[in-house]
Amino acid sequence: MKSEMDNGSSSWGSSIGTLLLGACIGAAVAILYTPRSGNEVRAQLTDTANQMKDKAMDLKSLAVEKAEQVKEMAASKVQQMGGQAGDMGAQARQSADRVADTLRE
Repeated sequence: MKSEMDNGSSSWGSSIGTLLLGACIGAAVAILYTPRSGNEVRAQLTDTANQMKDKAMDLKSLAVEKAEQVKEMAASKVQQMGGQAGDMGAQARQSADRVADTLRE
């Protein structure tokens, strides 16, 4: 089940990346085929590039947040498993002590 969630997250990120790439290509083609002067085209390309940069920064922030969430989940699981291992070790020691006590009697 967890691998399904992981696959969903990576396909979501891939879809967003594909969407951004398509938007960039579409914007560039539209700008280049629009009848405008060189200065206007350069200004529009600059604006579009800045918009794409802002979107990329937003996606970067989202990716960092997701990575932090995954890191916290992993740390929690490690602590939980460590606690369980400690409990199992204590139970094993108790069982060994009982067996030793039984053998001594």
